[in-house]
Amino acid sequence: MAMAAVASQGNSVKPIFTDSVLHIDLICELIFSCCSPAALVQTAATCRVAKESVHSYIQYAFNINRRLSRYFSDPLAFRSLQARTATLISGSFALQFFDRSFYPTSDLDLYVHMRHRREVGRWLLGAGYAFAPTPYQYPDFEVAVADPLTVAPGGIYDMPGIACIFNFTTAARTGGGTLKVILGFHSTCVMNVLSFEKAYCLYPRTTLEERRSLVSASCRGQSERRPQGLDKYAVRGWTIVARLPPQDAERRDGAFRLGWRWIDDNASWVVALDTAGVARAPAPNASSGARAHDPVAVCNWQLRYSAVGGAVMQFGVAKGGVLRYVYLVTDEGLLGHLTRVLSAKIRVEQAKADLKLEDWNYCDDELPRICREHIREVAERKLVALR
Repeated sequence: MAMAAVASQGNSVKPIFTDSVLHIDLICELIFSCCSPAALVQTAATCRVAKESVHSYIQYAFNINRRLSRYFSDPLAFRSLQARTATLISGSFALQFFDRSFYPTSDLDLYVHMRHRREVGRWLLGAGYAFAPTPYQYPDFEVAVADPLTVAPGGIYDMPGIACIFNFTTAARTGGGTLKVILGFHSTCVMNVLSFEKAYCLYPRTTLEERRSLVSASCRGQSERRPQGLDKYAVRGWTIVARLPPQDAERRDGAFRLGWRWIDDNASWVVALDTAGVARAPAPNASSGARAHDPVAVCNWQLRYSAVGGAVMQFGVAKGGVLRYVYLVTDEGLLGHLTRVLSAKIRVEQAKADLKLEDWNYCDDELPRICREHIREVAERKLVALR
């Protein structure tokens, strides 16, 4: 971005852009709305005034409550429901949020853990939505949500990890482990997710800067209707990449970042959302701690690519009797460590349950710390070995 300056009396140089333009919010909004995310970061790095101006624009442009007001009269009440039930937003809404775009006919896709499907459905009904059953479902939501034979009908959202779909004008998709559903999407441009506290764009460089989307599949399989999703986003302006060019396929630091990933690593774009007025999740019982963060914060996967099989999102699953949610973990060493730690905790809780001593102690609140400590310990051991 070119910076204009004029010479004033005394031969000093006065920068017009920083002294005059950046203090006018309306002009800044017009300028910054034409900037890509990378251009915003670069502009913010030029000087203190630019940094403050870009920060102010980001707060305005990425106002999640304003975006959600299109669907709910009380966005904070919905986000408190998100915090309580670990419900995630993905699909076209999440892409529009990061892209600062608007699709008039798009809906809101909610990805709900099975244990919370009734609570989320009832909340939507209370918010003014009407249950719109498919031909495969009972017309009454309370009956449909309890039906063990409820299945997701074939369609664009027929993919591994989705147990069933409940439509409330928009669709609530339910399953075990919501991130494994999102990693099974047709391509990388829609691998974006919003929790109650943060928004994650997993492939920001290719999605937002290069407008490219890599066709991929989950290690659990792929949707039979994947071409429909690819066609939709091709029409919306993304170049669909079926095969990686050599410069990307042979490098781990290529545009699509092959290899080991965490949801909040330096290849993701993470936007912290304003949580003022959002009620945090309570502790599940008197013996357990309350979750400080959404379960999606513990998500580790690997993007593998071969010329024959294409791109595959590889991940393992960490779950157990002392975890209320399912977590994605790829690293075999970490997964083995979690298995040992969680198994020991389960034995302790089972012994207490047999004696009826106290409530079952869930450790979802401890999981981020357990992962960090193990990764730090492994890294320190490797550094010692190199000395």
